[in-house]
Amino acid sequence: MYLLLKLEISIYLILYFAFMRIFKLLVTASFSFAIVIGIFLFQEVSSKEDLSLDWITSQAPSARVATFNGKSITVSKGGRTHTCSAITFTEAPTPRGTYCIRRQGEAQRGSRVWKWINGKDDWYLLEPQFETKRFRMHLHPGSRSEGCITVTNDDCFDELAEILNSPGTVKGFGYDGYPPGNKFNVDNPKKEVDCVGILTVDQE
Repeated sequence: MYLLLKLEISIYLILYFAFMRIFKLLVTASFSFAIVIGIFLFQEVSSKEDLSLDWITSQAPSARVATFNGKSITVSKGGRTHTCSAITFTEAPTPRGTYCIRRQGEAQRGSRVWKWINGKDDWYLLEPQFETKRFRMHLHPGSRSEGCITVTNDDCFDELAEILNSPGTVKGFGYDGYPPGNKFNVDNPKKEVDCVGILTVDQE
């Protein structure tokens, strides 16, 4: 009787440890699988973030409508092309990269009347499609720049605006001009925005 009881206990112990071993292996495998899936999803999201503009222009090849080389800006859209002399601030030039050109006058601070008074109702907010702390960069007419892209001839700017405002938009993302880390600590959520075109800044 004692030997039989001892045998049963031994069998139970063997089954218990075997079960725990299998359970541990399953938990480890599940954890490893979850890590692999997490890494894969992160890479997918990162890839889509990095390639968002390539995806945009693959859907609408005419979306990448503007280029700025530090001396001039060229806009091509709807079969029309126009180039204007333009400047940027020497000490803090508009960073290289790609930008969503928001609708003219959109996301400007203040009321419509105030925007008209301070002359910003015809400005285009440039939303960087890359990580940066630079904020409130614009495409606008004028004679000086503090980091924006400034077209120095008003009539030429009006020609650019007419082309940019022609039908056709694509999707981009933006923070209404205040990306994370801006010096005023404005915390605007990232959101999808309409772009009248995509600007490429590649200064010489």
